[in-house]
Amino acid sequence: MLKPGDTLILSVPIPYCWVEVYGNLRRLPESEGHICSFTHQTLSRLLAFNNMAIVDRCGTYFRVPLLPRWTEKPPVVKTDRLFLTRSYIYKIVPLL
Repeated sequence: MLKPGDTLILSVPIPYCWVEVYGNLRRLPESEGHICSFTHQTLSRLLAFNNMAIVDRCGTYFRVPLLPRWTEKPPVVKTDRLFLTRSYIYKIVPLL
């Protein structure tokens, strides 16, 4: 429950990211532990229904494909591009 002046920071996976699309096409199990992903429109409407709104958003990261096979740590690149970004971080506030 958010009170006026409170802020919720929420990370949500993007269904259009190539990782999600590839996993769905190959019927691979979810590797990140996500229950589901949301589009911006779906999340906005869900929040509006609960008297909340998104005030800011930024992309998180992109995993470079195939490189984890040759490196110990998977390379990660910060991005905000729709098909590359794994998830968005939203700043959410209650409406008065």
